[in-house]
Amino acid sequence: MEALFDLLADEAELRGLRFLVIGGRGLVAHGIQRFTRDIDIAIGEAALPDLRRFMQNAGYTAAQPIGQFARFRGQDDSAPPLDVMTVSDATFEKMWGSAIAGHLGRAGLRAPDLATFIAMKLLSLRNQPDRAFKDAGDLDALVRAARGSLTGENLRALCTRYGTPDEASRLLSILEA
Repeated sequence: MEALFDLLADEAELRGLRFLVIGGRGLVAHGIQRFTRDIDIAIGEAALPDLRRFMQNAGYTAAQPIGQFARFRGQDDSAPPLDVMTVSDATFEKMWGSAIAGHLGRAGLRAPDLATFIAMKLLSLRNQPDRAFKDAGDLDALVRAARGSLTGENLRALCTRYGTPDEASRLLSILEA
């Protein structure tokens, strides 16, 4: 998995490709460990054609995109799949501006800050209830990690904008515990 991170970091350095590590590997930047078999990144819309070209040159094939998500698979099962969430360029700029540095493999990469990660997980819970078990666990861990840096008022605002009313009271109890 680290080999793909290194390839992505090299491409970022050589060509200015900007992406954020999200999903289970992105949680590592916040000290949260979760087993995952793939790599998830977020990019702005304008970067997708360059990423597609790079991944094809690296021997990956693109699956049919589903909504704002694309998946790239390696030539064999030993290569981890790369899942790509595409967001508007304006949204990506906001995410990039508040991102934190992380380290994966030999690569220094960036991940969303805690508030952005929480918003992303709230959206995922709202839009993909079938993933609730995994996303709820990640969300709980993110809220625990945010103690001291996220107020109850800020968490309530995130829940109102991106989540559901039920999530607000549950997450506030974790934040205030």
